[in-house]
Amino acid sequence: MEIRFLSQNDFDGVNRIVRQVHNLHVKNRPDVYRDADPFSKTEFDRLLAGENAFALVAEDAGQVAGFYEMTMKAPPDNPLLQPRIVAHIEDICVNEAYRKKGVGRLLFDAANQEARQRGAVSLELGVWAFNETARHFYEDMGMTERSRVMELKL
Repeated sequence: MEIRFLSQNDFDGVNRIVRQVHNLHVKNRPDVYRDADPFSKTEFDRLLAGENAFALVAEDAGQVAGFYEMTMKAPPDNPLLQPRIVAHIEDICVNEAYRKKGVGRLLFDAANQEARQRGAVSLELGVWAFNETARHFYEDMGMTERSRVMELKL
């Protein structure tokens, strides 16, 4: 298994696994998510450019086994908050055929190392309450709950 930065040839493989995760969201929250293409070529090209973001892939024998996208958020311009760079996980997707085989952990560790090198002092993400598998994964990686987003359907 090789962990490397996203390359021009990865679009189809990444699009396939991002779609797998998107389908999970559509199934569990159809009130929020549409059944649409979740990863455009424009988004892919933005990631390749690397402006305030980076993406890693896990590759196994020429196949994309996993994908990780992280955005680097600049210190806030707010006198009440500490100036700090935060790395925000936008996506972490593992191909269904590779789940529970350590791919997510390899991507998580490599991305965190890259985020530290870019000056991040914290890693943050949002995870849906229904996605217990993802929540357990993040807890296993040492993440803790910082806040909650709550809703009332009207």
